[in-house]
Amino acid sequence: MASRYRIVCSVAKARGAKGEIVCAPVDGLPFLLRPGLTVHVVPPTLRGVRVTEVESVRDGGSGQAVRLAGVGSLDASEELCGRYLLVDEADLPDDLLVHDPSAIVGVEVEDAARGPLGTVSAVMRGPANDVWEVRGPYGELLVPVVDGFIVSVSPDRVVMELPRGVVPEGGEGVPR
Repeated sequence: MASRYRIVCSVAKARGAKGEIVCAPVDGLPFLLRPGLTVHVVPPTLRGVRVTEVESVRDGGSGQAVRLAGVGSLDASEELCGRYLLVDEADLPDDLLVHDPSAIVGVEVEDAARGPLGTVSAVMRGPANDVWEVRGPYGELLVPVVDGFIVSVSPDRVVMELPRGVVPEGGEGVPR
């Protein structure tokens, strides 16, 4: 089966004389680059790297400072500015779905104790965590997306253990 690729970040600028670049995540994704990850540069450069490996990643203030194999000078890193880095989806984290606003809409959400809650209809981005708007038998719920609440993730369903107060316990909004 053919590999599927995903744009995970843009190259914002060159940083330093040794070829570092500053990358910013795209499409609401978290920062996904890590040492050892193979990346593809798009659109490809005429000269320089087209496929390379991430050597190091560190916080850089205005984004993540990334060093790529084969990019060892300011000139080489400047050629990458304005381009994007693609990654094979098989190399991305298994739970990426919960952090991908474009893919999570329409996915079923289930509480381990209460059963089906509905489907994700919108994603609100927050500084600490995202919040999903889930529409279903309880009406409209605002569900905080916290790693500690997530039990399992599959392409069509996310099972969570939500704390009290997120889902109505009795009275209005409770399915009968």
